[in-house]
Amino acid sequence: MLKKIGVLTFLLIIAAIVSSCSPERVALSVPQASENDYDYEVIDPEPVIEEVELTLYYANPEYIATGDESLDKVIPVKRAVNLGGRSIEEAIVSELKIEPEGLTTLLDSIDILDVDAVEGIAYVNFSGEGLSGSSLTETLVLLQTIYSLTETENVNAVQFLISGSKNETLMGHIDIQEPLKREDIIMNVEELE
Repeated sequence: MLKKIGVLTFLLIIAAIVSSCSPERVALSVPQASENDYDYEVIDPEPVIEEVELTLYYANPEYIATGDESLDKVIPVKRAVNLGGRSIEEAIVSELKIEPEGLTTLLDSIDILDVDAVEGIAYVNFSGEGLSGSSLTETLVLLQTIYSLTETENVNAVQFLISGSKNETLMGHIDIQEPLKREDIIMNVEELE
């Protein structure tokens, strides 16, 4: 008889537990949320592509090979570029590292830490590690960078930094202590020749 009472008590406990977990009872105890209760950020499955056309300047390999002063040192190339959340200045410097067919870039092996533009001056911050080269290399790096960045409406001059600081020269040949415009780099290059 004790055994029957124990089994009966066990069954009553199970029945009470099961009945307290019925879907009707659970549904009544959970508050219903409306769509306005959540702050969802809608993400477009197809991101907006902001494509711009840039004029980029690359070193003329014929000038490098011959040194013929009648040749252009850098040659402009128009390229459609997806900004991908970058500023135009960042995109320019990034694209200058990619060598187009038939031309040369001297920025491909240089580590650029960051690029920013403030009040008409682009600040290009080079890593100081491994930054060396001839006067020709330095000239072409400066020409490529200055000419390409000053093609935009936002930039009139370029201030070169090395590891975040102003320096006398980039590679030991051309003064970069002040922001350089196109005409400044041309005068500096002519002084070297």
